[in-house]
Amino acid sequence: MIDLHMHTTYSDGQKTVKELLLEAEQKGLKTISITDHDTCKAYDELKKEEIRSLFSGNIIQGIEINTGFKGYKIELLGYNFDNYEYVQEYIEKANSKTDEEWNQIMIKERKELIDKFKKLDLKFDIFFEENLLYKNYESNIYNSVLEKNDINYIKEKMGSYFFESGYEFYRKCVTSPESPFFINYSKYRPTIEEITKLIHDNGGIVFLAHPLLYGMKNPEEKLNELYLQHPEIDGIECYYNGFDEEQINFINNFAKERNLLISGGSDYHAIEGFKNQLGCCMHGNSYIDDSIIENWNIKSKNI
Repeated sequence: MIDLHMHTTYSDGQKTVKELLLEAEQKGLKTISITDHDTCKAYDELKKEEIRSLFSGNIIQGIEINTGFKGYKIELLGYNFDNYEYVQEYIEKANSKTDEEWNQIMIKERKELIDKFKKLDLKFDIFFEENLLYKNYESNIYNSVLEKNDINYIKEKMGSYFFESGYEFYRKCVTSPESPFFINYSKYRPTIEEITKLIHDNGGIVFLAHPLLYGMKNPEEKLNELYLQHPEIDGIECYYNGFDEEQINFINNFAKERNLLISGGSDYHAIEGFKNQLGCCMHGNSYIDDSIIENWNIKSKNI
């Protein structure tokens, strides 16, 4: 069993590297990859034998990097690169704004999101006006909207942009340029070309993460456009906890038609109430095995 998409406290996960490895070992996973957002710092810890020895399986170096395509905020997964310190340094420089500059960007964008809810006369907890830098802000303020308003009233106000959870709202509204709640964070991030060159120059491969989570109105058309314009992207994440069987089949066929490599992961964050569980990389909490990475040619690079 494998899981090639998970997060630690170095990005937005809730478990430390040690805790994640212990859980992966307990679940009997054979191959994993820690793919924190825009950072490889987890791999500093994996240099320590007392940490690495907690998991008996293979570990593939990984990272999830924010970028954009046609206004959509998308994420690329880099795997099996040689020099994670170089990747770390490059990403830090590419996102070279100071913490204060990033904070000001987020404050500005989140104030605009608040104004949009107010114009729709949708209530939310005052906490979110007073804590504009709160973690996972967009998802959590929408969860507050769901709690503070009658569901039918929200549906009436939001129409086709109503979703049943903050996670769906973030993925299908906040990151979609077709949505009135869109926030274009991707314009502050490195480009697809920069990311693929970075990973390829370090001997790695690049995949599009969770391709059906970006709120694309016509995903097949947009994905086809993405891979036509960026044939340097090596693969696509076909197996994902949030995808049903029909979606998984669609992505697998898409990959087969274009001779793309395939990957799979749970996108595990260990967030309470969040449905993605470690190792569960298919709808219905199903597992996948190592066969999907047989043609990755990675055996010599396992940590």
